[in-house]
Amino acid sequence: MPAYLGQHFLYQPKYLNQIIESANLSQKDLVLEIGAGTGSLTEKIIKKAGFTISVEIDQDLAESLKQKFKNQKNIKIIQGDFLKIDFQLKKILQTSSFKNFKILGNLPYYITGKILRKITELRSYFGASLKTSVLLVQKEVGEKICHLEKNSILSLSIKIFGKPKLRGIVPSQAFTPPPQVDSVILKIDFFNQNTVGTGHCPVPTFFFRLIKIGFSAPRKMLKNNLKNGLGLSEIEIKNQLKKAGILENARAEDLKLKEWMKLLEILNCEI
Repeated sequence: MPAYLGQHFLYQPKYLNQIIESANLSQKDLVLEIGAGTGSLTEKIIKKAGFTISVEIDQDLAESLKQKFKNQKNIKIIQGDFLKIDFQLKKILQTSSFKNFKILGNLPYYITGKILRKITELRSYFGASLKTSVLLVQKEVGEKICHLEKNSILSLSIKIFGKPKLRGIVPSQAFTPPPQVDSVILKIDFFNQNTVGTGHCPVPTFFFRLIKIGFSAPRKMLKNNLKNGLGLSEIEIKNQLKKAGILENARAEDLKLKEWMKLLEILNCEI
């Protein structure tokens, strides 16, 4: 396995079972597994789910998985990069008769953000059929995503689609080779698509532009970032923040999702 892939394989049954229990799998579920590795989690998934699509980027590991599960009819192994297999994956999912779609996986630390953003893209593509995602992520990342008081672009990008919560800490010693930090089990329960957004559209595209502008200079006050990014005057920005019930000296990280959505609604109507 190439070292640059940064894979750490979870092998302790206690934590593998925690992931499965958190996902609440049934025979009605189609599961997409990201980073199948040696197949320890895969073995447990296929016992509970109706069908499993396991993606593994490493060619040798993928071939080993195909041999390991060659007699199992409810699994398909795909060798490839999860970030780059859109067409192949969507074709399989579109032809599936399963109505419940769930995503599980042990994510490489160095591309966790990219994978989470890819999952939100799948959410916008498959709508309400994507029910749940249960993922192993770096402890610090998981805690930031679920933080109640402070937000980031990543946490807001997830919270607009669903409710993230931590289901347990997984110590580094539970992996081989062990990473330098602990992990957490991150569960995301996705909202019904009809509850997402402001009512203008299921996924407000301006929302993502707005939060990028808001976080463009994290140390600066939000009003300054919005003024520079949207090309509005300081008086106009102050008026918009006041209408949204946001303090004039607030920073982007201080805003809750509902405040961003209120600001989005006001700006959509007035710019």
